[in-house]
Amino acid sequence: MRPTKFGKWFLRIIISMFLILSTTSKHYPLSFFLMTAVIPIEWFFRYKIKTVVKLLGLRGDLLSLIFVGWWSVIINHEVMAWIGGWRNLPNISLIGDFIHITPAILVTFLIWGLLAKKYYYSTGEIFILTGILGVFVEVVSRIIEYQWSLAFSLLMSFFFFICYAWAITFPFWLIDFRKGEDRSKWRYIFAVLFPWLGLFIWSITIREWLKLWILSNFAGGIFP
Repeated sequence: MRPTKFGKWFLRIIISMFLILSTTSKHYPLSFFLMTAVIPIEWFFRYKIKTVVKLLGLRGDLLSLIFVGWWSVIINHEVMAWIGGWRNLPNISLIGDFIHITPAILVTFLIWGLLAKKYYYSTGEIFILTGILGVFVEVVSRIIEYQWSLAFSLLMSFFFFICYAWAITFPFWLIDFRKGEDRSKWRYIFAVLFPWLGLFIWSITIREWLKLWILSNFAGGIFP
């Protein structure tokens, strides 16, 4: 499939923006670029990827969404971020990172899947709402914890918006998820609030329970 004009511009803008970001950041110098370099690749090969997903019998239902969603986040973010130096926990192995982040992925797609079964969200709405979720989850907490400057916060907001939006929206499109019909305006608030609450509960419960065990058993290297 030949890239569309939009696809070409998408590739140029994303790679240029995050190549600059990755070289100017004081922390994790490659992870920002590597995490987003996957996006244009998946965009160009989206129909071939979709064909493979359908051949595996993954289409339309909640379990398929969770399974494909897990792979989407793992490939888009965890593998590339880990290679680029971004560890969710210090000195964690790649396998340990998978274990650490998997509950958060399952929670996010379970909540989003249940919402989408009841309410109707267009692909564009899912992209925007999950992008907003990414900003709330990643940027707001870091502004409070690390006192990020306004300029850096805005730049990182764009980064996390794109990453979350793509990683969560792409699986919906890949499996042609069967959406609900309720078009209540409350669906927009629910779509940001409920996943955020789910991730917040994960961060203060499951994450805390797993952290010491993972660091004790899955520290350093690709494998423990």
